[in-house]
Amino acid sequence: MNSIRIPPASSILAVIAVIFLLSAGRPAAAQDADQDTDQETASDQKPAQNQKPKKWTLQYDLGYRQTSGNETSHDLRTELKVTLKRPKDDLRLTSSYARGEADGEVSADRRDFLAKYNRLFIKKAYWSAFLFYERDRVRDIKRRRQIGPAIGARFYDTEELFFSSDVGAVWDETTSDESGDTDSELKGLWNVDFSYVPLPDLKFEEKIRWVQDLKTRNFEISSETSAYVPLYKKLFLKIGLTDNYVNEPQKDRKKNDLTILTSLSYVTHF
Repeated sequence: MNSIRIPPASSILAVIAVIFLLSAGRPAAAQDADQDTDQETASDQKPAQNQKPKKWTLQYDLGYRQTSGNETSHDLRTELKVTLKRPKDDLRLTSSYARGEADGEVSADRRDFLAKYNRLFIKKAYWSAFLFYERDRVRDIKRRRQIGPAIGARFYDTEELFFSSDVGAVWDETTSDESGDTDSELKGLWNVDFSYVPLPDLKFEEKIRWVQDLKTRNFEISSETSAYVPLYKKLFLKIGLTDNYVNEPQKDRKKNDLTILTSLSYVTHF
């Protein structure tokens, strides 16, 4: 009868040691591979995390404007807008100039500047301060300055939808270009700002501004509707419609001035 031969104890221990080393080496290798993968993923994500958000927006418009109402004109208009937006506050600076001639006479010669600063003091409510300057030789405005505070709320503030409204007071000072007389008075103010982005790079804007005389029932309403259609990279086609309404205009003047604007708009963020 054949007997079963048992290997020496030293051989068994050697085999067990080899198996143990192999089994111990696999998790270590897998762990090293996982660590290498994590490090590669972290290195790929690190530049994106370190990239600073773009807070500034610069927009430059150059276009053709057609006005009807108290004056009928076809003129060129240029506008520069700089915006700073942060989580708690935002700043907007806008300057524009329009110039045109009809039948050998100046039909448009207007420049304006607007600065407005908003700051949140609770989740959606904000206070603001603004300064507006205007010069319009055709409308006999040598200088018009408006300054004042306001308080309002941001009802929506996302990349696709923005809606805010504020009310305040404005000190209005207007100097006539012909007579040189200056009229100053305190007025009420109501602003509405709305924008909607239904598709990437396609944007609609609506701005409404109501200025109310506190002594009389006289008021002015300006409504500006704009659409931005992408053309190429940072270049857009801007189509706008502006309506300026005065409920009690001066003698021999109409209540409405309607303006249609078509322009090329360059927009960049930094």
